[in-house]
Amino acid sequence: MKKATLIFSILLFFITISMAKDKLRWNKGVVVLNNNEMIEGNLSYDHERELIMVKLEGTTRAYSSHVVTYFQFFDEILRVSRTYLSISGNQQNKRKSNQFFELVLDGSLPIFRKEKKHINFKLVLNHDNPYFSKYNACFDYFTYYNGEYIELSEFKDYLYPKLNKQNKELISFVDQHNLNLKLTGHLVLLIDYYNSLQIDLDYTKLNLSQAIITN
Repeated sequence: MKKATLIFSILLFFITISMAKDKLRWNKGVVVLNNNEMIEGNLSYDHERELIMVKLEGTTRAYSSHVVTYFQFFDEILRVSRTYLSISGNQQNKRKSNQFFELVLDGSLPIFRKEKKHINFKLVLNHDNPYFSKYNACFDYFTYYNGEYIELSEFKDYLYPKLNKQNKELISFVDQHNLNLKLTGHLVLLIDYYNSLQIDLDYTKLNLSQAIITN
């Protein structure tokens, strides 16, 4: 009975993908698996199920964050290249597990974001909070520090004091540019500046348009 239930669940899973795939948005890209296998094709990311789907020669394959190192595609609507990494770490006292995060800013202190599971579109369209943007309603933003995901909303109180001890230039930068550390866009600028101060030969300053942040 358990075996029949398992088979039915697997069939239902693939039927669900088959029914949903035509409603998804597809973009050309590449998926790199943990075994270094590279798969090129049309990609569609299902953030609710944490699956990256690849369409190849009439068939669709789905890969979870546990078997993928990263995937990348060019978003035809936003006109930017988007990169998602599979990262293992602790997030706000939750258990350690692999999850897909979109890379917004590269560097010693990277910035990632995740699509919210359930987006309140009414809230997105109707708000009067000056510290709120439509992208904050659609995404949660994080940085990654010492194996831990830290929400950018917690950056000012939790991480900023630690970074100030290492780099006194940060305070001057905040004052000089009149940055408000409650605004996501301003935090991106500050962290980008922090990364530029680090001795990191692999650091590449990304185009801030990829962050898609407007305040």
